[in-house]
Amino acid sequence: SELEWPMASGGLGLDLTVDAGALVFDASVSVFGGEDGTLKDSDWEDLDDPGLRTTYSDSDTELMGVEGDVAAAVRLLGGIREDGIGLAVGAGFLMQHWEWEGSDTRQTEIGDSAGLFFPGTTIEYEGDLEMPYVQLRGHLNLASVRLTGRVGYSPWVTATDVDDHLLRG
Repeated sequence: SELEWPMASGGLGLDLTVDAGALVFDASVSVFGGEDGTLKDSDWEDLDDPGLRTTYSDSDTELMGVEGDVAAAVRLLGGIREDGIGLAVGAGFLMQHWEWEGSDTRQTEIGDSAGLFFPGTTIEYEGDLEMPYVQLRGHLNLASVRLTGRVGYSPWVTATDVDDHLLRG
């Protein structure tokens, strides 16, 4: 199966950083969604002719998602407003949730040029991710320019999803 999906929805994000001397706290939240273009799905199901596309469908889509991230770090080197290099270590927690649905699906198969139309919702997807992490943060302040970067690692990630093709029963 091959999916082609432009994912053109909009979103809004908010970031908050609290600098408390040697400690830095960050929180961010983003929400996104809306009508999201056309999902095109192609399938090659003929084992004797793997280059032959056997089924094609396109569906109107809607997407909704939210992401939240909280973190705290201890500054090891440099202040947030001081020129030069800064370094901090910390930990955080990332959460993501997505939902999308496809509807009003148009489908064609080999030998069926007219195709079929399935009105209403035909596919639903929901996914969740939770991830605690440790991170190394750095910054470089040069007069009016500030470069920042983070490297993180998580030994434990939980992800779940439900992919419900409603036409398959």
